[in-house]
Amino acid sequence: MACIGPNGCGKTTLLKIIAGLLKPTSGSISFQTSSFQKSPPWKRNIGWVSHNAALYPFWKIEKQLTVLRQKKKTLLARKKETIERFQLQDLLDRYPHQVSSGQRQRIALAKSWLNQPEILLLDEPFTNLDLYQKEHLRQELADLIRSRKGRGITLLVSHEPQVAKSLADQMIVLSGGELKQCGTYYELQNFPEHIEVAKSICFPTMNFLSLRLHPSEPCLVHSVSNRTLFQLEDDDYKKLTTRKELSESFVIGIDPHDLEMITIEESKQGIDPPTRGFLVSAPIELNSTETGANSTLYRLSSMDKVLKLRVDTLATYPANVGEKVIVRCSIKKIHWFHKRTGMRIEIGL
Repeated sequence: MACIGPNGCGKTTLLKIIAGLLKPTSGSISFQTSSFQKSPPWKRNIGWVSHNAALYPFWKIEKQLTVLRQKKKTLLARKKETIERFQLQDLLDRYPHQVSSGQRQRIALAKSWLNQPEILLLDEPFTNLDLYQKEHLRQELADLIRSRKGRGITLLVSHEPQVAKSLADQMIVLSGGELKQCGTYYELQNFPEHIEVAKSICFPTMNFLSLRLHPSEPCLVHSVSNRTLFQLEDDDYKKLTTRKELSESFVIGIDPHDLEMITIEESKQGIDPPTRGFLVSAPIELNSTETGANSTLYRLSSMDKVLKLRVDTLATYPANVGEKVIVRCSIKKIHWFHKRTGMRIEIGL
């Protein structure tokens, strides 16, 4: 399981409560139907790996791999297996300051693995690693988690949804110390129950606009400037006007992958015209482009907001930076939220 959320939402605090380093203000902590809230930390059989590895600086790596709760014969066999699993053979005679940050994280994982913990807590273990180290350690961690299936649980804390998705089959989202939603990555991505879930799960971050329905014309307007931002089909407009939740300002969220872009010239020529169920924006300015290995991220200026649009790298647009373009998206792809509570609004279009 993975726990994600913004900085300061309570992710590490949750791990400390599970480990017994902090006491909960209310509620109880149970594992496999048994409560261990009153058990001291050293009796909970919990492994902890943090982002700074937490190794003894004056001990060599071999001495770091010490277990107190197992018999000597069992320990030696277990230690040999762990050294081979984490490829630590060439590091045993070194001190922590003599190995790289990625190697220190592998050693910290090996220490936790040696103890065979029932609960393994991972507090952002990839934070201080470069791209290569992060990818290598993530694969090792994925193999470790698979080997633990049925023999314990792993709780990973991260603020990167892509990392959490690659390692966890269930995810929880925290915000302001509260649990906002629990489910699979697909459920959180496509059906966020709260705006904070949508902010945490989407990468690049979701586009959010504060809008309201025009009182007489089929369009969505900016809640402050009253500028028309999106056109609506007449049938969709009539359905939306019947919803009490949309009688005042609301927030819509649009995934950058769900936006499409055409030039104003193409729009005038009727090239690739919008079909029913699509929202089309007023002309907005193309701000910048950022080309990656598999996709291109476009940033567009609209009022006081920057809209992000992401497409496959093979897709090309003739628009240049500084040019006005038209943005559109399917109305079925939009997420609707209460402006005051942040809760999801089910539209049913």
